[in-house]
Amino acid sequence: WIAFFFLLRAGEYVISNTSNATRPICLSGITLMAGADTLDLFTCPIQQLHTATHATITFNQQKNGNRGYVIGHGTSGDPHACPTRALVRRILYLRQHNAPPTTPLCTVYHDTVPSPLRSTDINTLLRTSCALLTSLHYHADDATAHS
Repeated sequence: WIAFFFLLRAGEYVISNTSNATRPICLSGITLMAGADTLDLFTCPIQQLHTATHATITFNQQKNGNRGYVIGHGTSGDPHACPTRALVRRILYLRQHNAPPTTPLCTVYHDTVPSPLRSTDINTLLRTSCALLTSLHYHADDATAHS
């Protein structure tokens, strides 16, 4: 949901296999607000994170060279398809693993070992989904998480 609502390029939400200038968004690039109050992502109580009404992502390193660009969204009203709630869930997951602010949002943990998702992981998922949706006439070779 995060990539969808914030219209992220693959290199902004996963580790890219190319050497372009884009880097994935880290925890330090996220801001959550509850009304007019900015929440501390690392120290505020879990219940307080759930009160977030607005979320922003600050892009510090983009493929197009723009730095410091901020995109924000409020809550959508849906408990799942919501940009703010999706970021809260991601933050809670990373906090559970004591992730530092420099941790990319795409990091997953296997036991206690961090591992970032890569664009090849997204490509595999997309192509597998296309292969399973044959009735919709999607072709697996056409699916890619191109940035």
